[in-house]
Amino acid sequence: MPDIPTSTAPDNQPMAEFWNGDGGERWVEHEDSYDRQLAPFSDALFFRLSSEHSTSEIASALDVGCGTGPLTTALRSQLGADARVVGVDISTPMVDAATARAQRLGTDGVTFEVADAQTSVPAGPHDLVVSRFGIMFFADPVSAFATIRAATGPAGRLVAVVWQARDLNRWMTEPADAIAPHVELEAPPADPRAPGPFALADPDRLADLLGRAGWSATELIPVMPTVYIGGPGSVNDAVSFAIGTGPTFLALEHASAGQRRNAVDAIRTRFVALHDGIGVAAPGAAWLIDSRR
Repeated sequence: MPDIPTSTAPDNQPMAEFWNGDGGERWVEHEDSYDRQLAPFSDALFFRLSSEHSTSEIASALDVGCGTGPLTTALRSQLGADARVVGVDISTPMVDAATARAQRLGTDGVTFEVADAQTSVPAGPHDLVVSRFGIMFFADPVSAFATIRAATGPAGRLVAVVWQARDLNRWMTEPADAIAPHVELEAPPADPRAPGPFALADPDRLADLLGRAGWSATELIPVMPTVYIGGPGSVNDAVSFAIGTGPTFLALEHASAGQRRNAVDAIRTRFVALHDGIGVAAPGAAWLIDSRR
């Protein structure tokens, strides 16, 4: 994942700057690898939907923090012919890539908009709101969840996945741990609840935030699959992904040639040990949220 900034600012400007700059552009560059890497979490979300809800009843759905649109387009393919799905993201580069994805796939009934879901989302009422790791970046999560809830209908439902604690997501930390002896890494944020990948890792806080925003009957289901770094593939594939994304990318960007060489060798050595014949495997952990309006 990109090395996402954290901030306690009262608005989402730091996130807007990041995702409309290098962060969004790097995600787009590696979107195929991200899609394959995060597929187990998409699968868990769709399994929850299929087991708990009839998708034929959904006339309108909203994907918050849609990124380059993999969840949005996949959801649209499961709904009725007249249903609509809208994906929103704060990142123009990612929304552009999502629009191109839908056009490439010939997916009708899906649109994408650049929007800050903390303050505004496309008008509903939406029967369903989904998100795959797109709701952890709000400066004011209660306001954001209330804004999203206000756009749903009387039977509105939120189904989303967010990361559990960083130390449970070894696929994120393995590359950084490997290069730590060789290059300087950015220190973890002082406040783990600040906007960023792990802002909603605490299940009690997450349930409280949703409740304060008006969501009820919230279930938090642990999803803890094996994650393949950069998706299933070779060690070389995983190394290329790791050095091109996240804190590893930033650390290597400022390293000397010798430091970079030693760091990449350290990643490769670690990844050889982690390859299980399918890909470079490490534990992952998320919460699957299921809430009602």
